[in-house]
Amino acid sequence: MTSFHSYKNLYSYLTKNKLEITDYDFFKKHIQNYSYYELINVFQEKTAINDLDLNFSTIVNMYEIQRELKDIIFKYILRFESKFEEVLGHALGEKYGADVTKIISEDVFVSNNINYKKEEVKFYKKQLYNTNLSPTKFYKENKECVPPWIFTRNLTITPLVTFYRLTSVKEKVVAIMLYDIEDGYVINEKILNYFDWALEIIATYRNIIAHGTNLILNSSINNYTISNNIFNLFFGENFLADDAFKNNRNTSSFITFVAALGMVLPIEQRIQMTSELQSFIDIKIETHYEDLHLYFQLLSCPINLKNELSKISNFITIKPL
Repeated sequence: MTSFHSYKNLYSYLTKNKLEITDYDFFKKHIQNYSYYELINVFQEKTAINDLDLNFSTIVNMYEIQRELKDIIFKYILRFESKFEEVLGHALGEKYGADVTKIISEDVFVSNNINYKKEEVKFYKKQLYNTNLSPTKFYKENKECVPPWIFTRNLTITPLVTFYRLTSVKEKVVAIMLYDIEDGYVINEKILNYFDWALEIIATYRNIIAHGTNLILNSSINNYTISNNIFNLFFGENFLADDAFKNNRNTSSFITFVAALGMVLPIEQRIQMTSELQSFIDIKIETHYEDLHLYFQLLSCPINLKNELSKISNFITIKPL
């Protein structure tokens, strides 16, 4: 049965169970800042599975490494999200016009499941009519209609991705997002499927980070896999060459997520992101090498992560097929 325990009781319990802790004040400070669950339950469970013996200082250092890592990648997820909102809204406006109510329709939504379309129409109408967020609220109160490029600004990532999938503007969106091409494009099914997969993993990581979930212990990021030919298509045969990671190219591998995000960011942002991550690694190698190495092990990252980031930064975007 779960029961309440004071910080002193928790400290006593852990020290009796041979977790090395510097002192009580150090323990209380970090438990209050980061929570007992995030520090003890998550890391001890994961490290127990991997048969590792940790002290409390190492756990704190790994948590702080993760927190800084989240801060970096979340910034670039938001940059992608902002562009995706705009590009999707622009493509919808070009195809369907300036009134989003004409898009939120069973006649427009693409799905073979009629009941699913009906439920999604209800959901997006509710999003439109019930929101009090700007800029949608302003347009509802002051304009004759809400344009799609305004409506998309107030959708969170998962409904935004679903809205993209329900409408017939995928080729246009992918052409702009991946290649910065607005006209004369031909996007094949393989690239559309890649972009759809990238949206899935980016949305998953975005929600994990936004809700404060620990990256190393979350089952929802193990559900999506990607075939080798996508990475070969973008990076060549040598990307993640180690066999252990060739066999684990799924969203449980952080480098797979970074690759997905890197491929959908504009070139300058991709370079900025990988450079920032590499600088972060350099600093942590100098200050907390063993803790960084251990955290990457728990995160299913390759040991040579910095080199793999260079491949993401330097790849030449493939031509649309």
